[in-house]
Amino acid sequence: MYDLYKQYDHILLPIFIGCAAGLLAQMLLPGRGYGLLGSFVVGMAGAWLGNRYVISYLDILEHELVRKIVSATIGAMALSFVLNVFSLFHKKDRDKTKWRNN
Repeated sequence: MYDLYKQYDHILLPIFIGCAAGLLAQMLLPGRGYGLLGSFVVGMAGAWLGNRYVISYLDILEHELVRKIVSATIGAMALSFVLNVFSLFHKKDRDKTKWRNN
């Protein structure tokens, strides 16, 4: 079983990190929610952005997996913020996270 995990490690780990980052970004940022699949996509795109631009600044974190999750979450939050700013121009969008304010 462990050999099977090591064989597909380079494919599965970025997907899991991106999904976790998307869910974390949706929980931490107010604004329009994207649903489960949408937050997974935003998380994976944000993980790419975070790995590309943010991870080099996180040298203070020693554990590599924690560094990847934090950088992916920062990237997903940045991407989600940009998407929320552009969705302000679209009047049909509504805040799907009103339950947080109650």
